[in-house]
Amino acid sequence: MPPIPRYLRHRLKYAGFLLIAGLMTALPVEWASALSGRILRFFGPLSRKYHRLALEDLAKAYPDVSEAERSDLALAVWENLGRVFGEYFHLQEIVQERIVCENPEVLAQLVESGGGSVGCAAHQANWEIAAAILVKHGLNPMGVYQPVTNPFFDAYLKRHRKPFYPGGLLAKMEASTPRKMLHHVRSGATAAFLVDQWAESSEGSPAEVRAALERAKAQDSAPAPVAEPGVESINNGSTRTLPIFKARFPLPNPRNSAICSSTN
Repeated sequence: MPPIPRYLRHRLKYAGFLLIAGLMTALPVEWASALSGRILRFFGPLSRKYHRLALEDLAKAYPDVSEAERSDLALAVWENLGRVFGEYFHLQEIVQERIVCENPEVLAQLVESGGGSVGCAAHQANWEIAAAILVKHGLNPMGVYQPVTNPFFDAYLKRHRKPFYPGGLLAKMEASTPRKMLHHVRSGATAAFLVDQWAESSEGSPAEVRAALERAKAQDSAPAPVAEPGVESINNGSTRTLPIFKARFPLPNPRNSAICSSTN
């Protein structure tokens, strides 16, 4: 039997994805989050390569934790990833109805200044929420993304991310991307980045990794933070760092209980 042409494989995978997307969109956000989380909690460990990598990383980060506890953590990671996927189809609802910006005066100050700015957010959960908050408060962020090999998936992702990046969404590896983003900032708009990038190797020792995790844990004392980006204002060649703006779920609220775990 001849192999299936690549173009047709892309179409078949995309058709399957659209069926799943339709289901997740039709469900309430709590149901979509819970269902997707349960599915990936079950099927994720069947991906031996990635489940093994997760267990190895957890062993490096938490050498004093028992193997059984690390296995439970790995399952929780898979469930969290599933929840992130299920919630992706409800980002507009989450941003419009479930997010509160605790110090909007920071963003108001940035808008009033008329200067360009660079915003950074954590690479976790659905990070588009951070960009959506910038848009909601009158900013015009431009973002970068990693294109996917399936052109139908790529077009879908760009189409659905477009409302969160009205300044444009640029391919990460294109040579013109840095120049376009610099021009965007110099024009008085905002460039939006994630704070981390993939590295082929790490120079950090397990002890340094654990120390970083402990610092992150110590900073996570408040309930369910969604995004804590830093914002730099660039005005007439000078740079000043504005306070971090914080957006959170207005807890306690039972409606948000299903989506808190994958947005902190």
